[in-house]
Amino acid sequence: MKRFPFVVSLMVIFIGLLIVFVSSVFVPDPLHAVNVRYKGTLFQNDEATIQLSDVQRRKNISLYISSEPDSIVLNARVLNPRANLIADQNFSNKYHLDITPTLDGNYTASIRNVNKEFSNVDIFFASSVLFYPNGTPKLFEINMIKIGVILFILGIVTATIACIFELLRRYKRRQYSYS
Repeated sequence: MKRFPFVVSLMVIFIGLLIVFVSSVFVPDPLHAVNVRYKGTLFQNDEATIQLSDVQRRKNISLYISSEPDSIVLNARVLNPRANLIADQNFSNKYHLDITPTLDGNYTASIRNVNKEFSNVDIFFASSVLFYPNGTPKLFEINMIKIGVILFILGIVTATIACIFELLRRYKRRQYSYS
């Protein structure tokens, strides 16, 4: 019973590592894949801008946008780190773009509502390894990786606390046995 918290924390560390390992089968190099997501509402002429930081050249990135209602026309623009225009496209409903960066740095995507009605948008800008071949994001896998990392950190924290309490318990036992 004395070692129960420590054993549980080791199990949590193991489960966290297992989840990250299994998820990395579906998402190669999951801890180094950059991504940013925006969910919100765009009114007439509103613009949402998101920036993908620390992009390495030749490591493909992708932009995925879905919007509702389907009839609303939006405009997507992507800029490279030197503010040169890579893409400028009007679309409605869903949009997917693959990009092969030629420069290291921060890439920016801006989405503007060009209609008079509002539109609910979901924007995902990330490394291409975080997308299925059909262009949809691997959101389940991404969330599993996050859960694995959180469990790993939680296990380390609880193992540390359990070790500290065990050391304090042993110190107190020694202190009282010499008196």
